[in-house]
Amino acid sequence: MQGEEKRRQETNSFRKIADGFKRIIIQNAPVVPWHDENGILTVSLTDFLLQPEALDW
Repeated sequence: MQGEEKRRQETNSFRKIADGFKRIIIQNAPVVPWHDENGILTVSLTDFLLQPEALDW
């Protein structure tokens, strides 16, 4: 994602989902997995596909 505006666009719909569901953004670029202040996990496509535990991070 490029810039804060793009990130806000991508995460806007996630903010409307109830807390009981995992919210994950998968990027097709190398990225260190992290959770933002809204609990949204950002992870790379490679980690998502090759690391079964990636969704537990």
